[in-house]
Amino acid sequence: MQFLSRYFSRAGGVSENPGDTRYGDIHFYNEFIDLWKDGSYSTPRCASEYGVQSLPFGSTMRKHINASEWFYSSRQMANRQHHPGGLVTNLIMVFSHFPIPFQCSQKQGDARGVQNCEYVKTADFIDRFAYFSQAHQATTYKVQTEHYRRYRNLLAPSGEGNTMCALYWQLNDVWAAPTWSSIDIDLNWKMAHYEARRFMAPVIVVLYSVKDDIAVTVVNDLTSKIKKATLQVDMFAWTNGFQPIYTERKLIDAIDSLSAEAVDFNVLGEVSITRVEKVNDLTYSLTVNATSLSPYTWISVSKPFLGWFSDNAFTMTEPEKSVTLHLRKPVELTDKDFGVCNLRNCGVH
Repeated sequence: MQFLSRYFSRAGGVSENPGDTRYGDIHFYNEFIDLWKDGSYSTPRCASEYGVQSLPFGSTMRKHINASEWFYSSRQMANRQHHPGGLVTNLIMVFSHFPIPFQCSQKQGDARGVQNCEYVKTADFIDRFAYFSQAHQATTYKVQTEHYRRYRNLLAPSGEGNTMCALYWQLNDVWAAPTWSSIDIDLNWKMAHYEARRFMAPVIVVLYSVKDDIAVTVVNDLTSKIKKATLQVDMFAWTNGFQPIYTERKLIDAIDSLSAEAVDFNVLGEVSITRVEKVNDLTYSLTVNATSLSPYTWISVSKPFLGWFSDNAFTMTEPEKSVTLHLRKPVELTDKDFGVCNLRNCGVH
């Protein structure tokens, strides 16, 4: 019993409220709040399950359903939506952050009205929506996981904090459908899986809003201190290209190990792939260029492949970025097999 908390012992081994954020383990699902806001989340001892849905891209779905059924409210898509109310809540969540299609905006007005728009029932809508849904899922997982990680050794006056686990639901799909996973049925990484490599890195910088201010926490999960580091925060404006409009630097003497220290789319950059080089049978190197800031930059391959990119679903704050494609099995590719897009044009026909 020496390993059990006093609270657990007093409760006789079975808590009356196992989801108490001060002592217990929570599952967090709420589709009616701003999931991109740090303050929306609870601060438990452990968050062992949380998530939000996204759609696989059409290149996956069209292998598993009739191509004619690849639209949002089709019979097959509705049958594959096993989350009650998910057809509606996914629309509301996504279009609370991303622009409502112009075909719907004048008639329906806000995100809640999109469900009544006839354009949602067309094939043109769903490719763009699949991209938006993956970007929404990736950002949600990032904000929520970083919230839990920054509280790993912080304790609020309420008794909440010291959060020691964060497990999003779920890793991989067992079929082709709208799900909470970050890897689809064909083993393609969704945006959230690339984002997970960043928000689960051993050392991360977390930015979050506190009223009208921006706060910063550095999380260090290494087993050694980070000594004499410089923290730099750059603020960019969509209209100012790659040049920050404000920069703040702070010298940090040491960050203890295992600790946490406390849009108009027309202005987005155009992206292109300017170089593709075959390094060996299992590796391709490519260069991505952007004319200005490029959020949610997504690299795709037109041929089926089993593998992953060294980075993807990233924001470009510099004009050039090198990316490597790692393959599990050889696939012969040329520069014409690669594509790249961003928030400006992904999923637009």
